[in-house]
Amino acid sequence: MSFEACFLDKASLLKFNLYALLAAPADHPWTVRLLAEALDIKYQTATRMFNELIGELSTLTDAPKTQLRLDLLKAHRLPLTLDQYRAETIRAGLTYELIHYIVTTRHPTIEQFSSEHFVSTSTATRRMKQVAPLMAQFGINFRLTPLALIGDELRIRFFLYTMYWETLHGSFWPFTTTPKSHRGRIATVDHYTPSDLFNEISDWRVGSRHALAPNRRLEVFGLKAARLGFQKPAPQRSQQFREASARTFFRLTRLQLAPEHYTYRDFITIQMVLARPWSYLITDPIRQWCLVSGRIEWNDELDLNLFRVIIGVAILESPMVADALVFHAPQPSAEAVQALLDLIDGLPSTTDFALFHRMREPFATLLAQCLEIAADTAFPFMSGSLSQA
Repeated sequence: MSFEACFLDKASLLKFNLYALLAAPADHPWTVRLLAEALDIKYQTATRMFNELIGELSTLTDAPKTQLRLDLLKAHRLPLTLDQYRAETIRAGLTYELIHYIVTTRHPTIEQFSSEHFVSTSTATRRMKQVAPLMAQFGINFRLTPLALIGDELRIRFFLYTMYWETLHGSFWPFTTTPKSHRGRIATVDHYTPSDLFNEISDWRVGSRHALAPNRRLEVFGLKAARLGFQKPAPQRSQQFREASARTFFRLTRLQLAPEHYTYRDFITIQMVLARPWSYLITDPIRQWCLVSGRIEWNDELDLNLFRVIIGVAILESPMVADALVFHAPQPSAEAVQALLDLIDGLPSTTDFALFHRMREPFATLLAQCLEIAADTAFPFMSGSLSQA
């Protein structure tokens, strides 16, 4: 799934792909004709898109167009990083602006938004169809009257986090309010953590009276997290308890894609919050295979990442809890996914595993991607090897 394709119109997406091509390492100077061939578009289209790109970059950076053309084609010097250009392009798009308007406006209406942005209501509604496939991955939807995001509130917050983080990557703060972790500082917000962003989204949603629904698995998670000191105690089943549990759940299920250095006590404590007795029926066969085969080193990061995926999918009931894998991890081999599908198919047919049976393919893909990241080379095992470990 291309994140940019969910938020950019056809012309803007083409310019983004063109800039991404220019941002990639190359051992030769570019020409517009070579760009057209690489993108499989007509030369005239490439010329028009390249000139529009130069105009945008000149506006954003105040650099002369002639110099920008030379820098991009000959010298491989970019006036903006690819992340910066993505942020500028998506933020200026109608889809992002409409969703941001829904989040930050107490009583949003499509008529008010359309009037403020000088577009018809049909145009604004049509743009939302682009992001519908991404929203469907979270199990949420868009309602026109009254204007709102509809679905489970926890999933809506994860969707909003994904939109803001994948657009901005922590480089630009999207709200008029300052994150709590930065309050009291004089400097403006220029860098923030995923948890800063999720917590601020939650505050905006609470302020708009969007309450979290009861979630038994999140409640169990919150009780363990409070008992082990990861969140403040609160009356069970209260909205305060649900809010604290949701924020702790987000923080502890963030995948670590680079080595982390835990003390043994930290590792055990985090695992105690994430793990459930039934989850070992999934992790133990994978761990055994890693130890027996010796092809993937079993370490703390892999151990916790697998538990993060398992409990994350179980509570959110969506693979999008692992957005870092969905958008940034390589697609695993068919053999790896099939081996994990075989493992899932062999799980008991009880309520603990019903969700994993129902989401078997995306769940198997997430587990395989965790193992791909931990492996030095392409994922090595073949179908059936897990059951033989």
